[in-house]
Amino acid sequence: MANSPGSELGPELATIMGSLAVRVAAKYFMLASFIFMVYDHMITLAEEVDRIWQREWTGATWLFALNRYLTELQFIVNLVSPMRIAFHNPHWTGKACVHTGLDTHLVPDHYLYRCEDFIPFPGASTLISITIAEIIMILRTYGTALYQRNKYILGLLAFFWTGQLIVMGTTMRHPTRVELPEGQVGCIQGASGNYAAAFWLAPLVMDSVIFGLTVLKSLEYIYKTRYRVPLIHVVLRDGILYFTLILSANMLNCLLYYLAPPSLKVIGAR
Repeated sequence: MANSPGSELGPELATIMGSLAVRVAAKYFMLASFIFMVYDHMITLAEEVDRIWQREWTGATWLFALNRYLTELQFIVNLVSPMRIAFHNPHWTGKACVHTGLDTHLVPDHYLYRCEDFIPFPGASTLISITIAEIIMILRTYGTALYQRNKYILGLLAFFWTGQLIVMGTTMRHPTRVELPEGQVGCIQGASGNYAAAFWLAPLVMDSVIFGLTVLKSLEYIYKTRYRVPLIHVVLRDGILYFTLILSANMLNCLLYYLAPPSLKVIGAR
């Protein structure tokens, strides 16, 4: 008995609708993350102006500014391309072209985008942001009262930082794009290969080393001073909070890579 037209279109329509729902979820995830970041920035802006902008600028100040604003700029580029929303721009061209029913010959050249040129940006900008944040944490561990500018500690952390940079950079050598069903448009970063999860495992190792050094030295100071150094308690408390949040975020990214649909695998790199 021949299948009816409706039954033949059913699975295909379900696939298209499922893919569309995942893309909408990914877009709102990015938008919510950006709004939360801007909100956090706004409620701390007065303190930032007082403690950062009105004082002499140093290398640490520049690191703070880069860490503070670079991620926001990354979000803006990912959410809003030069002409349209990058997630659903119908004018992407090149190797990653998607059939949209549009004749690209009728579209002005300055409206045409090459998805293959844009795809490396989300991962590369995330790598830069993480690298800057790790430098700040390294200097914090090296320069505080815990290790008092111990060059051996700086060398150890620099070794792991370099390894992290190499691993993350290697996983980005061949960025891929999510293949969308016919009729859907956009330029969405994907991931392939079992090694891609190392993009998140590498900073997790780096943060674990920093956390271990912080806890080890903090407990040593607390034991020697019998809890009489409040600064050490602050360093230990902040270290635990930071590591817990970063551990949760990186583990979530790893789980998404192995369990989520293709268009959500690297959502944290956007």
